[in-house]
Amino acid sequence: MNVIRNGIITTGFEEMRPLNLPPEKRWHIHGALDLAGGDGIIRAPARGTAQGVVIFRSPGGAWGAPGIDEKSEILEFPWRDYWYDIYGGIIVLYEPKGRMHILAHIWASQILNPQPHPAQFPFRYAYYIEERETTRYPCHMMLTETVEVKDGQPLARVGNAGQSTGPHVHWEIHHQATKLDDYPLRINPEEYL
Repeated sequence: MNVIRNGIITTGFEEMRPLNLPPEKRWHIHGALDLAGGDGIIRAPARGTAQGVVIFRSPGGAWGAPGIDEKSEILEFPWRDYWYDIYGGIIVLYEPKGRMHILAHIWASQILNPQPHPAQFPFRYAYYIEERETTRYPCHMMLTETVEVKDGQPLARVGNAGQSTGPHVHWEIHHQATKLDDYPLRINPEEYL
């Protein structure tokens, strides 16, 4: 299932990164597909359990501070470093067979308050976790409720939040729902197209 109906691949799985370095100095593969165009609606690439997530961080750029532990509610998420300033909002989908899909670069408002037709998208409620309350700039996370979705079900509108050069969805697939795979070990989403 293509996550954007009639969308096209704009960046392949094997492209070397980071792009700000000369090609001979790039050290990791993209490990995802970028898709753009089409009808502009992100759809579930598989059936499973989905949740929308928006993670903001402090100007210091990290969870916690020296001597301050992360909250257990945050440590339980393998994707807890998918910051809004880099990835935008993300949707995490867990397949029954244990794979984890991450769909990124979505505007926070399109996950937490989708418009103009919110009834077509599954997320209705959101809650908040703050990483620490003892400093001026805490990291914080907004999460939707967890919902069951069908293959092809609309999830959100395509955005270009975070480090994005234009509207598209960044689609990663990891082997296990509890662990982020290294770049070369990820599953190529083209297997789902």
